Order: sequence, then C-alpha cells, then structure tokens
Amino acid sequence: MSRDMKALSQNAQYASSRPAIRSKERNLMSKKSFLFSQSLCWHVQSTGKRHALKVLRETYPAHREELMREADILSKLQKNQVVKLIRRDVERSNGVQSLVNSSPRSLDSGAARELRQMGFATTSPLMNASCLLQLRLAHPENAKGLGDAEFLILFGDLREGISYLRSMGVIHRDIKPGNILRDILPSGKSQYKLSDFGTSSQIIDTDQKCPLVGTEEYLHPVLYKNAFFCSGTERSLKPTSGELWSLGCTLVHAITGNVPFRPIGGARNNRKAMLTMISKKPTGAISGVQATDGKFRWLKELPSDCQMSESLRGKVTPLLQNLLETDVTKQWSFETFLDESERILAMRKFDVCDTENGYMFLMYMHPMESMAEFQDALAYYTELPAANQLVFYRVQPLQALLSGLAQVKDLPQTDPDQPLLLLSRQATEGRCRAQNPASPDPLQRDATLDEDYTAAFRTCSQLYVLSVMAVSLQRLPNVLFSAILALRSSLTSTLSTVETRFRVLSATCQERQTRLVMLGQMMDAIGLTDRSAQLKQAKDICDKLRSDLWKLKYQLDEMRKTSDPLRLDNPLADFSTSESCDNLQYTYKNAKEIWLRIQERRHRIPLLEMEQAKHKGDKDTLNMLCAESSVHIQSVMLRKQKLTEEFTSNKRKLSERIDLSQAVESQLLKHRHQSEKLSSLLSEVWKTACKDLRRMADSSHTSVQKSAKDIQAQLADLMGEDLPALETLQLDTQADSH
Repeated sequence: MSRDMKALSQNAQYASSRPAIRSKERNLMSKKSFLFSQSLCWHVQSTGKRHALKVLRETYPAHREELMREADILSKLQKNQVVKLIRRDVERSNGVQSLVNSSPRSLDSGAARELRQMGFATTSPLMNASCLLQLRLAHPENAKGLGDAEFLILFGDLREGISYLRSMGVIHRDIKPGNILRDILPSGKSQYKLSDFGTSSQIIDTDQKCPLVGTEEYLHPVLYKNAFFCSGTERSLKPTSGELWSLGCTLVHAITGNVPFRPIGGARNNRKAMLTMISKKPTGAISGVQATDGKFRWLKELPSDCQMSESLRGKVTPLLQNLLETDVTKQWSFETFLDESERILAMRKFDVCDTENGYMFLMYMHPMESMAEFQDALAYYTELPAANQLVFYRVQPLQALLSGLAQVKDLPQTDPDQPLLLLSRQATEGRCRAQNPASPDPLQRDATLDEDYTAAFRTCSQLYVLSVMAVSLQRLPNVLFSAILALRSSLTSTLSTVETRFRVLSATCQERQTRLVMLGQMMDAIGLTDRSAQLKQAKDICDKLRSDLWKLKYQLDEMRKTSDPLRLDNPLADFSTSESCDNLQYTYKNAKEIWLRIQERRHRIPLLEMEQAKHKGDKDTLNMLCAESSVHIQSVMLRKQKLTEEFTSNKRKLSERIDLSQAVESQLLKHRHQSEKLSSLLSEVWKTACKDLRRMADSSHTSVQKSAKDIQAQLADLMGEDLPALETLQLDTQADSH
C-alpha cells in the first residue's frame, strides 16, 4: 500500500450512509453502529476522474471477511450499472485493507497506470461528493423527488443492474439510495451504479431463505420482524422478495424525496410502530405516515406535489403497489417485474400544451396503443372530450392520424419547445386548471439553528419549484403563437378548398345554363314542345343555383378581406415572462447559498457572536428573497392570465373564420348535389329527345331522316354524357388535395 494511500486511510474524515443490518450483530444494533469501513471519493489528478475508495477502519476478522467477500463478488461483475473493482490493497504493516472502485466508465490501461501511481488531486468523504443518490435527494431541488427524465434514467439503470446481478447469481440485499452511485457521462447524462456489496451473496437456489441483512427503512416486514422482535423464528422469505421490497422503497424515496414509511421518531427510534405500519398496511398502499395522534395514514397513490408528472405517476404506481406487497404470494415475481418495467421504459413521452388553459404537461403512452386510446388519455388529463379535440404539431393538423388506424408510434417526436397543441373545436366551460403557486414561507425570528436549517431547506425547495414553473411559462408565448399559426394555416387551407370548389361549381353551372338554352332552342325548332315542362324545371334549378352561388360569392369576398386578422409578427410577444423568470432563478440561487451556509453552521454549535450576527443577516436576507419571489411569481401569473386572454381572443377570431368557411363549404356541397340533379335532368331530356328523333328518322321521308340524324348528332355533341361524372371527379379531386 502506497504512502499516499496509507495517509488517506489514516487521516480522511469518516462519512457514510446509514448502516446496514448484519445478521451476526443484529441483536446489538440498538447499542452500537457497525460502520467498520469508510467510503471516500477521490480524484485522479491527470484525468480528473472520480473513484470510490472503501477503507477498512477496524481489523476484526469478520470485517475483513466481509470486505474480501465484497471484493470477490465485484471481481466477477462487469456491467455499467454495477460499480467496477479496480484493485484491492493490503497494508503489510498493520493489515489495513482497502478497495478502489471505478467511476461508472471502464478504465483503459493508461488510466490504470495512473491509479497505480496514485496521483491524487483531492479527496473527500463520499457523502460530501455529488455522486450519491442519497445526497441528490437531500438537496432542495429534489426535496419533492426526481423529475421524469432523471427518474427514468435511475429506474432503467437499477433494472439493468439488478437483472445483471440475478443473471450472475448474485443478490445485493441492501438496495437503498445510499448504495447507489451517480456519475455524469460525457454526453451530460446521468448514469447510476449499484455499490456496496458487503452484504451481497451468491444465490444457491430459488428456495434459499433471505438472511437478516439490509437497512431498516428499506427492510421487508418479515425481515424487520425477525431482526428486532422474533429472533428465534424461521426466516421464511425468499431473497428476491426482500430485494424487490427494498427496490420499491428506494423508488418511492426517489420519487417523493422521503422514505416511504415514517413512524413518529423514525424507523430506528419507533420500531414497534414501524413494524405495524409495514406489516399491517392495506393492499395497494405504497407509503404511510404516523400522525401526531398515533394513527397511521397510508397512501395508495404518489403525492400530487412531487416533481413527477401525473401521467408517469399513473404508470409507475401499479408497479410500486406490487413491489411493496406484504403478502409474498401476491408480490410480483422477478420475471413479472422485468416485463412490467420494460413496458414502462418503452413508453413514448409527449409534450402537450392545453392552449386554452396555458398549461403544459407530459403524457406517456405505449407505442402500440391506438389513437383512440391516445385521445381518451388527452380527455382524461384535460377534461376535453375526444370529439371536441383539435390536435396540431407545429402547424400541421393530426386529425388524419387520429381518425385512422395509426398507433402512438406513428406520432411525431415532441419537445418542450415543439409540443403537441391541443385546442377545442367549440368553446368549453369548467375546464380551467387552477395554478396558484404558494409563496415561500419566511423564517421565524426566534427559531433554533436546526429549525432555521429546516425552514431554509423548505424555502429553497419552494423557490426551486417556482423557478421551474417560471421556466415552463417562459415558453408559453411562442407555443401559443404556434397554435395561432396552426389555426391560420387551417383557415388558409379551408379557404383554398372552398374557393376551388366554388370555381369548379360556378364554371359547371355556367356551362349547364348555356347548354340548357341551346337545347331549348333546338327542341323548339324541331317541334318537341312536349318536353317544355322538363326544360322549365331544369331552368328553375339552374336559376336558383346561380342565385345561391352569387350569395356565396359575396360571403367569400368578405372572408378574403378578413381572413388574416392578425399581424405577421407574434401578437403574444408582449406577454413574455423572461424577466420575472430570470429574477426567480437568481432568487433561488441566492437562497441556496444561504441554506448551504446555515448547513455549515450546524456543525459549529455554539456559534460565536460574529457567526450569530452573520446568521441573523442571512435569515433577514432569505426573508427578503421570499418577499421578492412572491412579487415575481404574481407578475408571472398575471402575465400568464393576460397571455391566455389575448390568445383566446385571437383564437376566437380565427375560429369564427374557420367556422364560416366550413359553413360555406357545406353549402357548396349541397349546391353540388343540385348541380348533379340539373345534369341528371338535362341528360334525361336529351335521352327523351333522342327517342323522339329516332321515331322521326323512321319515317318514309328521307329529308326528315337526314334532319333528325343531324339534330341528334348536334345534341350528342352538346350534351356530353361524361359531364356529370366529370364534375364529380373534379370536385372530389380538389377536396382530396386539401
């Protein structure tokens, strides 16, 4: 062991996550902590990479055995989602042993040589480094848990890691946030790794009983009871049951920012209540808390104020309910967990903007779900019935997809700046989604330092939520303007279709009138006056059709004048919230710095007089920041209200034009039927005239025969049989093109 390593193991400060229960010492857990090793984060100077260093603090044989067992297991594991063992060192003079674990990326030979040379840049306790999930959850940004993107990364990495361990015949037995390391990949994306395999073991067979190891807050009820209340009972629990329970508790902790089951005083100080809470909880409960009156309150759903979206909460909740099932016969098997988790990870994410409410949200759907299910999901989250939904992406309507046999996989990829735009076909009432963010709570003047720390943490968390909301609202003017452009595009397309139909129908009507006049003149010339009633009926239809088309022409002229009631620039740009958003982010940054200073002071109690003065100044500053944030968020919400009102006004104008153009189109379709009726009537008159002419041609007079045949030829040229079909084809082709 090198001199630097020896100095590090002797002088580094001790830090670790909460201890795990070892089966041999479980009866002494209440008297003594068995943290026999210290975990440190150190950096290779030349590469800047971080690595986890685990140093044995005491030289008891059992401790050495456990550390060596961990090293033996890690030496067999090669997976990105499992911490990698780089080397194992033993100090010859005193037998102090240590393990060096890599950061998530594997090391090349050059990095390995650097590790052997032990070129340290800095060292720090692992709990003080930004590489533990437990530490991330202790920050104000994650006081309400991880957001969707980060949680799905964590969930996917844990699934991969646990699945790999199972394939290698290894069970971790102590899954918790304190044993999950986080690294940042070159792409900037997080990667999570399972670490601390001191309590892990090889699975001999599927019926193997689960030993008493783990951490109290994440222990299965059977293990918890056997560890602290029934030491002589049989440990009738399969290893995978305890593993899946710990995973479920860890996921709830990551989503909510708190351990799932919280008795008064905590799991370690109130074990009887903790056992009752986890063993007697109702089916489907995924978390619980003991109130001050001693009663238990269980929750079967994730809290609505956590950072996870409502849609993803709905997908994840059934998984958590089945992982945290106390009845081992009802708890999911490992294979079922893998199948269901794969389904969750395969879901597509859609950014959606409910334009009328100015509300942006995420929606998750499986790629193979139908578009009817997609619309039903939209209706569930927005209370807008599927029949009243208009969905656009950029400026293109998705109605063709929504009405066809397409699936969710066929929908375009979205992002926060280019979401799906949801509009209603008709004005709706009672759909207003209230967004009334609470103002941060100020710190009390006569509070203790611990109370100030808790209050500052809560205040920072509230300010972070407000800043995130402001960032989302900052996108709203451009997103709503995209909705206006989509409506304008729809109006332009509808007008183009209407004008094309009108031109075709007008030309057809004019042609029919010309042929009708000529047919009447020719029939009068040859004396076929018995068909005058039919000709008059055709003339009346033609005159009415021309009159109706003239009225529609006037409507079209008015629509052309008012088809673009908006300016070419963005009419919503004046309602930007960027300034207030920047102010809220700046406020949160300053508040977090104050919280960090208060956190440091907790370790220096009692405070010197100068420190007390600084602490009082920080409290006053934080209270001032709270007051400023209230003003900023009120400004943001006021601008949002004006923004949605302006959007609604512009949408109403465009919707009126679209409705009018669609009404004209509907009338054109009716007139088209009249035109077809006119064509049919003219065709009937022509056929009747042809029969009369044939009778005349059968007469004995040659001159009469020749005259009849000439007139019949002229009629055939005049009344082409393909004209009705040609008109229909033209109209249908134009309609399909738009």
